[in-house]
Parts: sequence; structure tokens; C-alpha cells
Amino acid sequence: MKYIALMDTSVMSFNIGDQIIMESIRHGLEPVLKDAFVINMPTHSPLFHWWEFSVFGNDSLTENLNKLDFKFVGGTNLLEKNMRKRKNTWNIHMTDSRYIKDFILVGVGTDSLEDAANDYTRKLYTRILNKDYTHSTRDESTKIFLEKLGFKAVNTGCPTLWGLGTEHCMRIPVEKSDKVIFTITDYMKDAEKDKIMIDVLGRNYGELYCWIQGSMDLEYLESLEADNEKIKLISPSLQAYNKFLDDIDCDYVGTRLHAGIKAMQKMKRTIIVGVDNRAYDMHLTYNFNYINRNSIENLENMINSSLDTVINIDERKINSFLNQFV
Repeated sequence: MKYIALMDTSVMSFNIGDQIIMESIRHGLEPVLKDAFVINMPTHSPLFHWWEFSVFGNDSLTENLNKLDFKFVGGTNLLEKNMRKRKNTWNIHMTDSRYIKDFILVGVGTDSLEDAANDYTRKLYTRILNKDYTHSTRDESTKIFLEKLGFKAVNTGCPTLWGLGTEHCMRIPVEKSDKVIFTITDYMKDAEKDKIMIDVLGRNYGELYCWIQGSMDLEYLESLEADNEKIKLISPSLQAYNKFLDDIDCDYVGTRLHAGIKAMQKMKRTIIVGVDNRAYDMHLTYNFNYINRNSIENLENMINSSLDTVINIDERKINSFLNQFV
């Protein structure tokens, strides 16, 4: 029996998008996880307390860690290029590598910095990442970053995209619906442009819904003073969002990248409004319907155009990554 650790980016996350990613990672890794003993470990909180080993020792934990055959790290932009910061998306430190290392990345991305910011970051990744297996990245820039550090990598795209093949995408409507569900992003605010987006949606759709993906999205929405009487809120849970997409014929338009990808999984016509490097980097390779928020004045024309959904996933790369472990 295989023993596998799955680093879970949704634990202690205030962004339900991480749950969307982990849902897809578990589905994508199913051939590997099947019949294995799987433990979940956090990425946002520390792996260990320093005294667990250095003061009291922990022979039982050490023994179990040594049993692990694979240690997968799932998704998001965990691979930051400056790991000296007080707070990183992946809360791992040099001392952790004494007890657990050889992590294998699954659809992981990075930030917008040009290169590793310091020697500490380069040394940390050299110590904690697996050198024998090929890593899976979310986009081409992350693949190049890993290769510069001396690792093998393949751009499989985010596992949320893995099921969006030609046959699936052909079932996504081309023409707009009468209803739309949208999202905003609490940590990437632009009140003027987000208000324009909501006003455009209000003019072009008969029914307007908003899904609350981030913990402060509702507070931000209320601050925009949009036509809140017309906007119907969807509860802030992945279960509620899945049910809405299953039950309602609608489009998706919004700034939340993985809410949009989830909508495409549910065969909804989708426009991603880009607010950071993640959506832009993935759009360059995978070609989803995308508009930069700085060009929000063009959204109305895009909504009223015929939109084919063609996601450029390469199943050969995905299979080559997975076949390493099966």
C-alpha cells in the first residue's frame, strides 16, 4: 500500500477558490490516490512546532513521515519567489526540510516577480522539492522558473482545467444567457472599474447573481453602492455554488479566476476579468475568454458577441505527469 501526503491549500484559507482547486486535484490524482493511504497536510499554517522534534522528540511522527511514498503539493500560486518574507502563501521554512522534503508540485503557479529574490529562496526550493520526478506547473512562466532552479517540469495547466477538453467545451453555449453570476475580488480592489462591470451586467442580463468567494467580498460589494436590490447573493460555500451552476442556466462574468473555471466545468459560458498575473499567464497558454479589467469598457461588446470556448489543454502532458506515479 502506498502512503501519500497531500498538501491541502484549502485548509485555513479565506478563499473558497482553494477548495475548487483541491476538488479538481483530488479528481485529477485519482489514479494515484486510489487504494493509497492519504493524509492531508496544511500549506497555509506551519507544518510543525519547533519543539515537536528539538525539545521532546517525536519518534512516532518521524516514523510515519519516513513511510511516505509521495508528497504532493496542490495548486495555487504557492511558489513565491521571495520566501524570506514574514508571511508566504506556502508556510514552509528551512527547518521543516530536516523532517519532510521531496515535495512534488501539481499545477502550482508562482507570483509576478522576475526571478528568485534571494539565495534563501533558491536554497529552500532546492532542499524541499523532489529532484527525481517531473513537476506539474500551472503555466509556462512557472515551468521556466523551476527549470532555472534545476528541476524538471511540465506545463499541464491547473488541474481545474484538466477536464475541459474539446468535447466538453463544445457543449458550452456560444450565445449569452438571460442570467449571469458574477464575482469580485476583495484583495484586488478597483471600485471604479468593478462598478462599471456590475453596471454593464445589469444592463445586459435580466437576472444578476453574485457568489461570495472571498471572506471580504460582500463588504467590498456593499461599498461599491451598486444596484444591490437587483443583485441576488449566492451563499459563500462551494456546495451552494455547485448547486446554483447545476440548477440555473446562466453565464459567468467576474474577477475570480477559479470561480470562472468552475463555471466552465459546469458548461457555463464564461468571461474571466483579469486582475493579476495568474489569469493573464493562464490565458496566454489556455485561451479562455478573457478581458483585462483595465479594458472593462470593452466588456459590453464581448458579452453580446458569439463566444466559442476552446481550452488548449494538452492531455499528453497531463498523462505523462500522472504516469510517473501509477
